[in-house]
Amino acid sequence: MNNMKTKDIKNYEIIEGCFGKTLKINGIDLRDIPKEKIKSFIIDMMNDDNDNLIDDILELSLSYLHFDLTDSDGFSTCEQCGSWNRRDFYSK
Repeated sequence: MNNMKTKDIKNYEIIEGCFGKTLKINGIDLRDIPKEKIKSFIIDMMNDDNDNLIDDILELSLSYLHFDLTDSDGFSTCEQCGSWNRRDFYSK
């Protein structure tokens, strides 16, 4: 089985319809792509030293733990720069 690399992706399509979301890569439905190929693609992307991607994948992975939001400061304004801050604390 060939691994899927970033260079193999020519196009992708996101379809949202009555029956939910569908993703197609190079015209092939995500459900028809072997999971091992998808995993090899994700690993290839992470091996490109893409720190933002790694942070996003980690945050998404943590959300699948289904912890409860137990404390939140909501949105507040930074006193130094005026930007928005937010802190949410999750636990079992």
